[in-house]
Amino acid sequence: MAGRQPRLRCMRGEGFMARLFVALGDIPVDQELARAIAELLAGVPGARATAPESRHVTLAFIGDAARSQMPRIEAACAEAAAETRAQSYVLDQLGGFPRAEARIVALTGVTPPGLGRLAQGLGDRLRAGGFPVERRPLRMHVTVGRLRESYRIPRQDIAPLHVMAEEIRLYESELLPAGARYHLVSAFALPSREEPSA
Repeated sequence: MAGRQPRLRCMRGEGFMARLFVALGDIPVDQELARAIAELLAGVPGARATAPESRHVTLAFIGDAARSQMPRIEAACAEAAAETRAQSYVLDQLGGFPRAEARIVALTGVTPPGLGRLAQGLGDRLRAGGFPVERRPLRMHVTVGRLRESYRIPRQDIAPLHVMAEEIRLYESELLPAGARYHLVSAFALPSREEPSA
């Protein structure tokens, strides 16, 4: 099992339902890109920036799950992580997502095949465990702003942002009046190199 780290957040009570998702985190944004995001959002009616610490690439949205289901979820994450090596990806566009007319502003880029397989394998394992994870290919995107209503924001090229995917993370999403807050539950390291075949 690859680099399983201890759970960072205690789930409350045996019947407690948590809204869960699995993602790549740690999206580094420099001052130049932060300024470009702020300027774009300032020109869009009703735009609200996401908190930098909450920005991520979602691999699988699980939804509500009980504490008793956590071992199956964490096992699926650990197995998927063990089959994928750490690798980089690039975000090089900023604009509306999934299309220009949208309620989300995102950083986007080409999905590396290895991370596409990671998301697919993770989804397959979660569905086999009884979780209704959607079947759709991974599209690399990091939400940086949300809008009250759809607005046309064509994508623009930005200086390439190189990000290293070194672990996958299981998060709990807490819905609050001011927006969602994400709590890290578990993290699973991706091996730094291919393991030799037996």
